[in-house]
Amino acid sequence: MRKRLEKIIENGEDTQPEQETAFFATECPDNENAEYASLLRQCQFGLFGLYAEDGQDFAGSSDDIHVEIAKLSVVTGMGKKAVENAMCAYMRLQELPMLRDLQRRTQRLDLSRLITIDNQLARLGNDITDEMLAAFDELLAGLFSPSTENQQLPTPWMIKNRMKKLLAAFDPNIDYCSKKKRTREQGEDVPPGCCKVSFSAENEDVGSARLNVVGDCATMASIRAFVEETAREHKLSLADATVKLLTGDVAPAAKVVVYGYAPKNADGLIDRNTSVYIPSFGWTTAPGTAMFHFMADANGAVVDLDSEDLNRAVAGYVAPDDIKAKVRWRDGTCVWPGCHVPAESCQMDHRISYREGGRTKVDNLYCLCQRHHNIKTDKRAYYLPDPVTGEVVWLLPDGTYMKSEREGFIQRQVLAENPQWKTTLRGLLKLRRHATRFFALAHTIMDRYEENRDYEACVNSLETLEAEYKLVFPFHPTPPPTTPAPDFEPPQDPLDDRPTVQDLSMERRMSLPS
Repeated sequence: MRKRLEKIIENGEDTQPEQETAFFATECPDNENAEYASLLRQCQFGLFGLYAEDGQDFAGSSDDIHVEIAKLSVVTGMGKKAVENAMCAYMRLQELPMLRDLQRRTQRLDLSRLITIDNQLARLGNDITDEMLAAFDELLAGLFSPSTENQQLPTPWMIKNRMKKLLAAFDPNIDYCSKKKRTREQGEDVPPGCCKVSFSAENEDVGSARLNVVGDCATMASIRAFVEETAREHKLSLADATVKLLTGDVAPAAKVVVYGYAPKNADGLIDRNTSVYIPSFGWTTAPGTAMFHFMADANGAVVDLDSEDLNRAVAGYVAPDDIKAKVRWRDGTCVWPGCHVPAESCQMDHRISYREGGRTKVDNLYCLCQRHHNIKTDKRAYYLPDPVTGEVVWLLPDGTYMKSEREGFIQRQVLAENPQWKTTLRGLLKLRRHATRFFALAHTIMDRYEENRDYEACVNSLETLEAEYKLVFPFHPTPPPTTPAPDFEPPQDPLDDRPTVQDLSMERRMSLPS
C-alpha cells in the first residue's frame, strides 16, 4: 500500500503533513481514534486515488468499467455501487485541482464527503464550465482548510448546503427542495394485504388518464398471470388485454400458473407460516402469504424442487417452466459476482452453447442479466461452475478470476474478441451526470408547480425536458380540480323527478292571477 501511496502523492514521503496550529478534530494530535480514522482515509485514497490523476480512466489492468468495478468489489468486499461511486468521486478531483492537491497532502476527505461533492456537481450535467469548476474548487478548498484548533470537519450535510447556494447562483433551475423530492419518491404507503384502486387524470400526456392498482404480492401476481395468459390466447399486447378484460370485451383465461417458493418443514410438508417468494414480486407479508396458500389450496400443485425429474434433459432450446423455476430458485440472482438482478429478470444462459451441443437441463442453465450475458457473449469473461462446491469461477482476459457461489458445468475458455458492450469510466460519468441533471431540473419544475399551480406550464416543461434528455420523470403534477363556469348548469338526471329551478319558476309564473 505504501508504494502505491507514494506513486500518487508527489513528495512520496509521508501521507500526513506536520501538525499546524489550526487543525480539524479529525487530525487531533495524540488521539488514537483520530489516528485510526486517518488510516482509514489513507486506505481509501490508496484504493481510489489514481482515479484523480489527469486522464486516468482505470487504475487496474482492465479496460472495461464493469469488469473493473467487479474486480474491486470482490477484493475489497465493497458493494458494486459503492465502488462505482468512489471511482466517480475521485475522478471528479481531476476537475478540482486545488481540492485534489489538498487531498493528496492530507487525505482529509473520506468517501462520503467526496461522493457528496460529486453528486452536487453532477446536477450541473456534462456542460459544466471551467468558470463553474474554478468557483467550486475555491469554495471547497477553503471549506476544508481549518482556521481554528480542533475545528469540526465539514459534514456531508454542510458541504451540500454550502454548494447548493453556489449551484443556485449558476443555475436556479436545479435548486429543488430535497424534502419535497423525498416525499414524491416515497409516495403513500398501502397497508399489506389490501388492494387500492384509483383513477386519475394526471399523466404525461394532457387528455389522458391513469389507473393504479396496488395490492399484496400474491393477488397482484395472480392478476398479472391472468392478463398475460389472456394476451397469449387472443394474441394481444398486455395493454390491449388489460383494457379488454376490464371492459368485458374478452373473457379471462380459464387457468394460469403462479409460481411461489415456499420452504418445507423437517417432515417434508410446506411451512405455511413462512413468507413465500413470488418471482417478480418478492417476499410476501403475512396477508400475502395467507392469500397465496388460499389460492394454492383451492387449485394448486406442489412441485418438489428436490425431485429427480427436474434434472432431466428436454428437447429444444427453450426450457419448460418447471426447469426454469428450479434454475431461478438455485441461482436467486444473476451469477455474475456482486450482481443482484433477480433471477426472474435474467436470461436462461446455456452454459455450454445449445448450438455446440449443450443440453437444455438444470445443470447447463444459469441466470445472467442482460448486461452480464452480453459480457459472456462478447467473450470478455467466462464462468467455470463447480458442481461440488457450488462456486462459479469467472475467468478474465488479464489472467485474474472472480468467484460467486453457484453451480454448473465447465466449458472451454478463450480470450476476448471484438467487444461490443464495453463501457469506459468516462462514459459512465457522462451518463450519471446526464441523469442527475435531468432529475434536478425535473424536481425544480415540480417545486415551481406547487407554488404557482400552473398545471399546463408544468406539464409542458416536463414534456420538453423529457424529450431533450430522452429520460422519463416518474412523478407528475396533480391537475387542479375543474370548476364549472358561472353560467353552467349540470344536465338534468332523467331519473330524477325533482323540479328544477326553471320548473319552479314556470310554476310560480303560472300561478299568478290574470
